[in-house]
Amino acid sequence: MYQWQDDNGSALIGQVYSKTWVPTYNIPNANELLPQEALEAGKVERYSIKIANRDLYGIDFVSLLSSELHQQQNPSDLVVIERTRGGDFSDEFWL
Repeated sequence: MYQWQDDNGSALIGQVYSKTWVPTYNIPNANELLPQEALEAGKVERYSIKIANRDLYGIDFVSLLSSELHQQQNPSDLVVIERTRGGDFSDEFWL
C-alpha cells in the first residue's frame, strides 16, 4: 500500500497493480503535461493503481502517469480488507 499526492494536492491511497511505459507521442498535449526529462526520453511510466473501495468511488483502478504522482509514502497505518462482496476496502487504520 502506498500513498501519493496528485497534482491537485489530494491524497491517493492504493496498491500498484502494474506499470507500463507509454511513448510521449501517444499523450495529447505532452509538451504541456510532462516534465522535460520525460519528453527527452520519449516515454513516461504509467501506473495502474488499485484504489479499491468500489462502493465509494464507483471504480477499482485509476491509471496515472508517474509525473502526476508526488511524495510516494508507505505509511504503516494503511490496511486492505478483502471483502466477499464489493471488492477490497482500503483506508487508514485507527486505534
